[in-house]
Amino acid sequence: MYDIMLYEIKDAVEKYDIQERYYMGPRMYVTFKNGYEVSIIAGEGAYGTKNMPFEMAIIYDGEIVSVPGIVEHDVEGYLTQDEVVEKLHNVARLLPPQTKEVMLLT
Repeated sequence: MYDIMLYEIKDAVEKYDIQERYYMGPRMYVTFKNGYEVSIIAGEGAYGTKNMPFEMAIIYDGEIVSVPGIVEHDVEGYLTQDEVVEKLHNVARLLPPQTKEVMLLT
């Protein structure tokens, strides 16, 4: 499941790790070449439902960050697989922040 999410953006990914048993479900941790990291959790320990099982957080320089248009809060839950894939594409296109404001590469 998680590997499929990364297929189209594999060139932007530095590394990733999948933990099959993180709390009550699987977790994927992705490190992008642009310096951003993403944590994706599914299952009982995540903010989600059966049809929208994923939660996602974006990390930069060791801190959870909110990125307008991608993840508005520290953690965004109740996401479908398609929504996670779209957000991963957007994180892959982010420029490293020059200030506290995060910008999308257009």
